[in-house]
Amino acid sequence: MGTPGDRRTERNGSQAGIAPLGRGRADRPSETVGIGTWASRLDPSDVQTLRRENNRRTNREYSIGGARGMRTELKGQERKVLEIRKHWLVLVKPLLFLCLFVLITTIFYSASSESRTAGNILALVTLVIAVYFVYRIYERKFNIWAVTNLRVIDEYGVFSHNAKESPLDKINNISYRQSLFGRIFNYGDVQIQTAAELGSTTFKFVTSPRLLKDTVTRHQDEYRQTQIAEQAERLAQAIRREQKPEADTKECPYCAEVIKAKAKVCRFCGRQLE
Repeated sequence: MGTPGDRRTERNGSQAGIAPLGRGRADRPSETVGIGTWASRLDPSDVQTLRRENNRRTNREYSIGGARGMRTELKGQERKVLEIRKHWLVLVKPLLFLCLFVLITTIFYSASSESRTAGNILALVTLVIAVYFVYRIYERKFNIWAVTNLRVIDEYGVFSHNAKESPLDKINNISYRQSLFGRIFNYGDVQIQTAAELGSTTFKFVTSPRLLKDTVTRHQDEYRQTQIAEQAERLAQAIRREQKPEADTKECPYCAEVIKAKAKVCRFCGRQLE
């Protein structure tokens, strides 16, 4: 005889028929019982409960590193849960060059009139660096890594729009690496290995690499669990369609075999029925 806590856990599990999100893989019904056994007792409300739970989790959207601006169109049931850009430190180097040339140009212009020609040249160079700095700002703005409940999207391009995607069910492994300064300023590289021909994709200088990795891993788990529940629901519907309604059958009063309700002669014992 189990403890009250064990009986309560068993009762809650039998009522739901599914494992709550966030538990370990060993707690899932799909891995502790056969899919056919689970499907035979699955209620459609169980799948709806799982979907509502996933929707509640995935509706929480986070944008790291700037304003939201993903340009890829989402699918019907797809929701964006995380949007990450490159770290702001990528703008430090061009900003320092711009400040340096502004300072040098100012010094040349404040000197004698003989240095005005060199000052004009430096002013032109400073203008080019300023344009380049503005370009890097927009490049960071449009260079986005987005995680949805179905895929990972890599967008880039200032004057053009380029996008690559990795479906969650095709991702084999995801890892991240941070240097000492990366841990201090919270940036790093994230590598995603997929089953595609390219093999792996590396996102460099990503803001919050651990958050990106954990988000992908968590939604991979939820995606698999949803797929298993939908597969079980389809199997349960197929089983219910194959089962004939009780009104179409009856039990033979002589041999107790199940026969059609309109049968006049039992096909098992051969006796005449009323």
